[in-house]
Amino acid sequence: MYKQCKSYSEQAECVNSLGDTCSNILKGNKFIDKDTRRVALSNIEMIACSGQMILNLLNSWTVGDEHFKNVIPQLLGLKTVTKDSVASAGNILNKTSKLNMVVLAQFQLETCLRNIAEELNVPTGGSGFYRMASNLINHLSLPTTLLDELNVPALIRNSLHCNGIHHGFQGSNTTTSIDQVTYEFINDAPVNCGSWEHISHALENSVKILKQIILTQHVSNISTPILDKFASNQ
Repeated sequence: MYKQCKSYSEQAECVNSLGDTCSNILKGNKFIDKDTRRVALSNIEMIACSGQMILNLLNSWTVGDEHFKNVIPQLLGLKTVTKDSVASAGNILNKTSKLNMVVLAQFQLETCLRNIAEELNVPTGGSGFYRMASNLINHLSLPTTLLDELNVPALIRNSLHCNGIHHGFQGSNTTTSIDQVTYEFINDAPVNCGSWEHISHALENSVKILKQIILTQHVSNISTPILDKFASNQ
């Protein structure tokens, strides 16, 4: 889901929707614990839960009573509690948690798609996500528009790694619409779609695309588990 948020609690609702989408897909399938599809969806659900907890904490810190406002700095280990130190700590929690969610969740999606591609003997094109996803989408005869949508979280992640600036491939600009929400990436310009609500919405859409991929005949006909290499060695 996406909505323009005015508070941490509203942003937490958007992140919660991402987790719920993962949970609902898992309920409709019987993947074993080490299957890459279960691993990815379970981990993204957990990552969303972590982001939601941080947003709930920040919301309590912002609008809670004096008890919360006094206890939270102690829990965080702030030795000097001033208006500036509290604002700085909140800003750090917000930014790093947001980055963690898009980086870790996108990694889960990429790993799952790569494992599916390898199971189907689809060329993965080296280490690049876009080429690998393109090969997989084409192999499954899915609409090519899904590729651009899948790439949105990756572009957000890349921009956050570059202090919020988009560096397009060969200087290109990219604009993609997901459920009437526009994600615009202008080369060498700040990205304005890196909010919690944008990130969770884009990731939720990618999870829904993963569901489409899982339900294709090519993938659903695979009779054995598609093992996640890390989980299968634990």
